Amino acid sequence: VVRGRERDDVIEEVRAELAQIEVDTEDEGVVVKADTLGSLEAMANALKEAEIPILRAEVGDIAPRDVAVASTANEPINRVILGFNVDVLDQAERELGESGVKLFEDDVIYQLVEEYDEYVEEQQRAQQETVLDKIVRPCRFQILADHTFRQNDPAVVGVEVLSGTLKNNQRVVKWAGSEPKRVGELSGIQDQGDDVSSARAGKRVSVAIDGPTVGRQIEEGDELWIELPEKHAKVLEQELTDEIPADELEALQGYLDKHRKRDPFWGK
Repeated sequence: VVRGRERDDVIEEVRAELAQIEVDTEDEGVVVKADTLGSLEAMANALKEAEIPILRAEVGDIAPRDVAVASTANEPINRVILGFNVDVLDQAERELGESGVKLFEDDVIYQLVEEYDEYVEEQQRAQQETVLDKIVRPCRFQILADHTFRQNDPAVVGVEVLSGTLKNNQRVVKWAGSEPKRVGELSGIQDQGDDVSSARAGKRVSVAIDGPTVGRQIEEGDELWIELPEKHAKVLEQELTDEIPADELEALQGYLDKHRKRDPFWGK
């Protein structure tokens, strides 16, 4: 509002004030809106300290164009608007619901940053869980003596899970020296007569294995492993070691060690 002053003088004054505020923006980041230039600068500093990139930072209420800008982010965690002490215009409110853009509002800067940080951690955790659901899990298990219930078509035997997670519909290998030999595929797991999809370390269960014959390809007392594709082993070792239990990590390391005796770079 000029209020009787020379318009050009006011414009120059605003330009000078804006020039004093330095907000580093990047090609990918969040949209920031604040009520004053001082607040905007404080927000920018707090986000920089928290290593949160900023795509656009402006003074004023949250408008439809802010939602449009935020929605262009490549990373879902950056499709976000952080609003400090501002209102949301009606049209922007409607577009938020349709665009998938997440809005965080607060009148305390550190809480706003904290809420966003928690959201990022939650999204990353959910993403890792999704990856884990799709990836083959490592497992070492042993056929128990005197626990052959059927020799073949499929072979049904009692086993003890020594380490890792035994899951149904996975390929089974038996190590012969430094070479893994595929012996079949798990087609069923039963725990005390009940069908289950998986069994953890320490469990004794009966399993059906399509392919082998007990007494030929497999024997009572044999140590068997779930076959890990090399790409899956690499992801587990390099990205998900903090997300799997210690015994599963032990099974992974044992599987990697066996492969790397033959090929030191396997799974790297």
